[in-house]
Formats: sequence, C-alpha cells, structure tokens
Amino acid sequence: MEDVATSNIIHTLPNELLTLIFEAGSVLTYPSLVEPKSPFVPITVKKVSSFMNTVMHVCHRWRQVAIHTPALWTTLHISRSRKALDNLPSVKDFRNPMPWVTEHLMRSQCLPLDISLDCRHISIKSVFNQLIPESHRWRSLVITIPSVQDLPNALSSLKKIPAPALETLEITSLKYHDSIAPNLTSFFRGGLSPNLSHVRLNRVSLSWLAFPLKGLTTLDLRFVIWPTFPHLAEMLSGSPNLQNLILHIDNTAAKLLDRRGRAAINIPSLRSLEIRLFSQGSPTICPFLQIFSIPALESLTLREVTSSDWCRILVYFRVNCTSYPVLRHLRLSCIRGLISVDSSAVRAFPQLTHLTLNGIYSSAFCRLLVDEKTDDGYRVPVWPNMTSLSIRGDVDLNVNLLERAIIARRRMGRALMNVDLDHRKPSED
Repeated sequence: MEDVATSNIIHTLPNELLTLIFEAGSVLTYPSLVEPKSPFVPITVKKVSSFMNTVMHVCHRWRQVAIHTPALWTTLHISRSRKALDNLPSVKDFRNPMPWVTEHLMRSQCLPLDISLDCRHISIKSVFNQLIPESHRWRSLVITIPSVQDLPNALSSLKKIPAPALETLEITSLKYHDSIAPNLTSFFRGGLSPNLSHVRLNRVSLSWLAFPLKGLTTLDLRFVIWPTFPHLAEMLSGSPNLQNLILHIDNTAAKLLDRRGRAAINIPSLRSLEIRLFSQGSPTICPFLQIFSIPALESLTLREVTSSDWCRILVYFRVNCTSYPVLRHLRLSCIRGLISVDSSAVRAFPQLTHLTLNGIYSSAFCRLLVDEKTDDGYRVPVWPNMTSLSIRGDVDLNVNLLERAIIARRRMGRALMNVDLDHRKPSED
C-alpha cells in the first residue's frame, strides 16, 4: 500500500516541478573517466544508464513533459558499445547518421549544447556532419579517443569550424603515448572560439591547440606530449588571464621543460596550481615549481609526492616564500611515506588559512596545531591565520588529538571555523 501511495503522489506533481527534477537528474548521468595512478595503464570509461531514457519509459505524461522541455536534450553523450558495433548489418550502417542525435538537436531547440564523444566505435566524421551545423551552440566538447594516433581523424573536421559559444574543450587518449605526436593542424584558429576558457588535455599533444588563447582561465595538462621549455613559454605568454593550472607530469617532462638558465614563465594572473609527479627515477617537483613566476598564487595542490620530495618542497618554499606573498591554501594528497611536520612547514607556508589533507597521516599536523608556537628553537606562531581544516581518507585519524587541536585553537583566539572530515578512502579528485 505504501508503494502505491508514493506512486500516486509522484503522479500528482505539477509539470513545472517535474521539469526541475528532470533537469537536475539529466546532469547526473555524465560518463566519467577512471584514471589510474600510473599513466602507463589505460584509462577506462565508466558509463551510467541514461537518465532521459529511463524518464521516457515511465509513463505517457512523463514522456510528454520530457519531450517538450528543451533543456533536457542539451547534453549528448555520443558512443556505441562494441556489441552494438558488431550487430550493425553493414559498413553503411556504421557511417549512417545516428537518429537519436538528430532528435536531441531538434528537441533542444536553440539552447547551448554539451557534447561528449567516445570515438572508439562510431564514425566520427558522420557524427560531426550531424553536429557541425549546430556548432554555434556548442558550449562544451569532450572527445575521447583510443590512442593519440586516432586524433587527426577525429579532429580533421574542426579546422575551420566556428564555435563562438564554446567554453570548455577536453580531449583524452585512453592509452599512453610514445612522445611522438602525429601531424595535425591546429584547430579553432583565427578566433573561431573566442569564449574558450577551460581546456583539458590528457595524454595528447599540447601543440595542437591554437595558442595564444587570450580568454583561457583554466588549463589542465595530464601526461601530455610536452613541448620544450621555450615553446611552452611562447604558448603561455599569450594567455594573460590564466588563473588555474593543473600539471600531471612524468619523466619525459623533466628533460623537455628544463629551464637551463632561462627566465621563468611569468603568469601574473595565476591563482591556483596543482602538480602531480609520476616519477620512475630522480625527478622531483621543485624544478617544475621554478618554471613559473606566479606572484598571485593563492592555492597550491601537491599530489603523490614522496616524503623525501616533501622535505625538498619545504626547503624551496622557506627560501622562496616571498615569491608567493598571497599563498594561503595548501592541499596535500597521497604523500607516500611518513612526512615531517614541524616549524619548517610553518615557515614554508606562513600565511596559510586553509589546509586540506587527503590520504595523509594527519596526526602530525594536528600535534602542531595544539601549540601556539612551534616547540623548537624557531618558536614561530603556528599558522595564526588558519580558519579551515579538511581531512579526508586518513584511516588512522586520531579524533581525540584533533579535538585537542580544535579546543586549543579556540582558546588561543585562532578558532578553526570549518573542519571537514571524511573517513573514507583517499579521493582521486
């Protein structure tokens, strides 16, 4: 009886409320990429069932509400399973337009489009033939390819295509590259995408982008085919509005991005920097920090560094802390091994207001926060401006010690206004 009553309530919801529910649900079914820690392991695509497909099969009323709500048809996840590919009657069917894509384009009317392409089992040229007439509506374009060698075919249709509303571009190769990029003319040249502000490249070549990108605010580079240091400097010099930079680096970058006495790349507007180093040898993070002059940096994220590299990082920031006058947010993720946390950490990041620890033994930091000043010869105040502490993925979290730190900070007049705890495994974000 309870299920029947609940069902009746659902069917009495007004169309306006149903529309809002459908709009919220439609953004929850975006396919995600599961990235392994090693760049040499292929990325996998995690798919979820279509929310809209479910809604359309509930009842006639829900179907009619969905059909007549353009906002529900603006997200296109274009892919085909291997099984569906094998079941196609002929090659001609492989190259034919996808009817449901045409249906989405029609029902979305004139609204901006968010497009995701999984190129493994589709005819990318046929799909782009369907999408290009609506390129003026593209808001985001996410392209996933099997390997870097497949990209020229995937992007050959985009050389002269205007995308004036495009804000986000993401390109991912599922397999790692051999550091050799296939020949490919840059796309979106000549101001064809003037509003492009967010670019993410994963395991592909950076040089394919038509730099400079004057409106670029976020650049996310993950194990790409790196250019040389002079080439990188030349590309970034034309992006004066860059605010967020994410670098996932492997051994090949250490040689190519060597400054060799050259001036650092000046990015005066950069507010946030994330560095993740996957090293199978001697490279450390510090040389990559020295690549850039970033005086406006407010937030630094360091992922998967070793305990020895952490010590080098502390030395680097103690020596160069005046070069980062507004650095106030430090995020540390999955540092391997026990790390030393004493006055050197406070002196390296003296202005800290926000500290985020993910997959790290947090007790070392909590012990430090209990005292007003460091218990050594330096006797420096322990982050007097800190107001926020986030601890995630620490299976050995000492709650009693954390409570002592919270109480002690409050008595000092340095209360932690926000404490965020998560006992689950370390986040991959």
